Amino acid sequence: MSNSTAILVYLKTNVHDHWNFLLHLAELKNLSRTLGYDVIDTIVQTRIKPTSSFLIGKGKLKELQEIIQSKDIQVVIFYQVLSSKQKLNLKRALSTLWDVEVFDRHELALKIFEQQATDKLSKIQIQMATLRKEFPFHKLRASIKYHEAGRTGVGRHGAGEYPFHSKVKSMNKRISNLQHQISIMKKKKLENLQKRKKILHGGKIVCICGFYNAGKTTLFNALTGLEKPVSDRPFTTLSSKYARSLKNSSSLMFVDTIGFILNFDISLIESFQLNVMDMVNADRVLLLTSLEDEEHLLKMKLRYGLKTLSRLGVEHDKILLVFNKLDLLQKTLSLGQKLDEIGKLNIDLPWIVISAKKRVNLNQLISLIENGKRDLALQASMELSEWHP
Repeated sequence: MSNSTAILVYLKTNVHDHWNFLLHLAELKNLSRTLGYDVIDTIVQTRIKPTSSFLIGKGKLKELQEIIQSKDIQVVIFYQVLSSKQKLNLKRALSTLWDVEVFDRHELALKIFEQQATDKLSKIQIQMATLRKEFPFHKLRASIKYHEAGRTGVGRHGAGEYPFHSKVKSMNKRISNLQHQISIMKKKKLENLQKRKKILHGGKIVCICGFYNAGKTTLFNALTGLEKPVSDRPFTTLSSKYARSLKNSSSLMFVDTIGFILNFDISLIESFQLNVMDMVNADRVLLLTSLEDEEHLLKMKLRYGLKTLSRLGVEHDKILLVFNKLDLLQKTLSLGQKLDEIGKLNIDLPWIVISAKKRVNLNQLISLIENGKRDLALQASMELSEWHP
């Protein structure tokens, strides 16, 4: 784990955004600390459009250079996803001071994936995602070096040309090899999915998804009787886990899979193709969020979670909203307020309030999975009346 000093950079393109960007920065800071980075400063620029060269303006770039020098910054982490051109220009501009590492939130998540991966399947998918992210950058850098060599008359069309393109060729070859391995795994995965459905004899496969630290694995353990590792760190679960229901083993099988990150690129989840297969092929998908989050953040996560599932190809009617961590609320009133705010989103989906840790409403959850929609007003009344803090 790194102990490098880091600075976060955020470009705010909406001048009326007074809250969302703070939530995004808090998420980025938390993820940075997961990798052991010591975040000692933050730069926020309000600008209607990003610049094509550096994302931020030249004035902010100069300010960033000064902070790097004065505070001995070793890592610069951008919230926005950088284009290859922007990253190359930033590395050139900032590394003139000393060797400064520059990356965006997409790359930050991939670094966490890599740190957390323990099995072959996860490692192969992470390698593929990382190569796809890095490939355009290295291709651009190779092209620029090639043309620079041509202008100076050094190496172009000769032996010197090869070093500029050898890494790109090597990356292309590795991507092809990984694609082949993943295609074989996907075929085997589909066969396993079909076998599981046959074993259940008409029962249901239920995929638990949602945001990291929402209690997905805690719920999985509570429903299956297993004791899989639980952590508040992001991406504790990278490869899906499967187990039958503890209470009704003949009809339900639960799947614990990779978690989401608020407002992160959906392509990050898409890169875990085999995990996506679990979500798409499930009979029910539980979208888990934490009632511990304040109302605004909870609504943001719901919107993003539903958008993510839609993008991945999960049918809307399969989704069941599960609001977890009821035990962490201090009073019924705060629950009612949150449910009122959620109701304003007009999401036409069945939902339930639970505590996976305290085993509250798990029987009702299983009933809802098996029987489908119920009267939501009656359901809300039941959850509020039965719960005692």
